Amino acid sequence: MDQTPGKGRPRIGREEITAGLLWLALTATGEVVLWNAPLLPARYSDTAHISDDAFLVLTRLAIPVFAFVVSVLVVSLLRFRSRGAPKEDGEPIRGSARTIKTW
Repeated sequence: MDQTPGKGRPRIGREEITAGLLWLALTATGEVVLWNAPLLPARYSDTAHISDDAFLVLTRLAIPVFAFVVSVLVVSLLRFRSRGAPKEDGEPIRGSARTIKTW
């Protein structure tokens, strides 16, 4: 998020809005598929409903998290992709001898 000069509130940028809209779309699609698709096998046990219900609850909780990760990855890949070969080398990377020895 961009920080507006002189203000305490961060400004929401285009990337955040795009990721949010993509997250909403992926979450809604995942929930619709989960509610309508026959994902579970037939119940041949008296206690099958317990594991089926647990699976559905965990899947419903996982869909928004997975959609968030996918939307951030997609927006990041599109926003920060390479735009051709660099014209010159970047600065050399300096390491810390203490970190290298510790590693």
